[in-house]
Amino acid sequence: MYCTIQASDPFFFAKILFAIDSALQSHWRSCSLASDRLSVNDRVLQMMDIQDSILRMSFDQTLPKPIINKISNYLECNLEKNKDGRDGKNGKLNGRNGNGNVHKNHGGDVKGKQDVVHNSDKSHPHWRLRDGENFTKVFYS
Repeated sequence: MYCTIQASDPFFFAKILFAIDSALQSHWRSCSLASDRLSVNDRVLQMMDIQDSILRMSFDQTLPKPIINKISNYLECNLEKNKDGRDGKNGKLNGRNGNGNVHKNHGGDVKGKQDVVHNSDKSHPHWRLRDGENFTKVFYS
């Protein structure tokens, strides 16, 4: 089903990955703001509404313009490709520089990106089980 949708919408896989990234960012934001593990919103990671919309063929995710530009540029380069697999501009293999590595800036940099949640404190003591807490009751309730 995913391949069929991707065939009709070349942005589909990017939309899926963007939706997953957004859910992960929401979860991480919840983790960093919650005072204890029970207050963390884990349901955002299940993405059931997105899965259902894909199955109903009604999935719609808006992508940021830099991502759209990057995919559009990639698709345009592939359309210009000659039969020998080289593009019509510089004779190099499409999407790769002369030594076989993918161009790093194909389509522009992502600027104005939403703030990424991060926390340099790796210990997160407020996430740990308290004395007497049962792991199963906390994580599988």
